[in-house]
Amino acid sequence: MSHFYDHVDLPVGNDPNALANLRVKEANASAEKLLRTYRDGYEKFWQLPLTHGDRALSMDDAQAMVDAAPAIMNEIIADSQGFVAFVNSSHADKVGTDLFPNRYLSIPYEVDANGRFVSLKPEWDVQDPEESP
Repeated sequence: MSHFYDHVDLPVGNDPNALANLRVKEANASAEKLLRTYRDGYEKFWQLPLTHGDRALSMDDAQAMVDAAPAIMNEIIADSQGFVAFVNSSHADKVGTDLFPNRYLSIPYEVDANGRFVSLKPEWDVQDPEESP
């Protein structure tokens, strides 16, 4: 087996504090990666104007995607809602931060009584820089 660096393992002491500190750092990195992975998947799934610009799906295209395979699409949406419930219950202090903005808490469309998309929520639309305060 080849290695890039010649190194003989150092003796490991029995230091529970160092081990606990390491595991907390690893858990923090994993949790942040999990939230980033969710956000990335959400953005890829919905392909919205805010994240995809001129490659964004129209609302009609997004509705057609859901209509094309409603069972699996609604299962994916339900799984997403389950993940959001987990984040809200386990890491509520991260909701509404740069790590997990509120716009990820629900689907990006307002829906009617039949579950049909009626409008894109404003937080997912491209903002006109001249309209910003």
